[in-house]
Amino acid sequence: MEAMIENNVIRKEVNNKTIFSKEHFKLLEKFYGLTTEQTNGLDVVTEDISDVLETFDFAWQDGETGICYKEYDKCEMLVRRIREHCEELNVYYEIRESEDEFILDLLPSNVHLLDMRRGM
Repeated sequence: MEAMIENNVIRKEVNNKTIFSKEHFKLLEKFYGLTTEQTNGLDVVTEDISDVLETFDFAWQDGETGICYKEYDKCEMLVRRIREHCEELNVYYEIRESEDEFILDLLPSNVHLLDMRRGM
């Protein structure tokens, strides 16, 4: 695993992909044009934006999370949007399909969540 310093932020890379970090989450908030009130939870955001940001937040905190159940009417769009953001941010990700849902994994199997929280 390689660590690089870019804009005073240590970036950890796996297979030429950066591991998702707080800075990536802030970029997503900027991309969606969230106000200070929205980023602090004092104002609402649309359901579509909320779905995307919550998925990234849960996966970032836990390593992986469910994106949506397959019967959700906006599932295809949400999975596509998550994939596009991961590619644009050049972060490590894996989207898996289970029997009834899609799962976003932001943590490579050779990296442990505790190591990430300790800064490796």
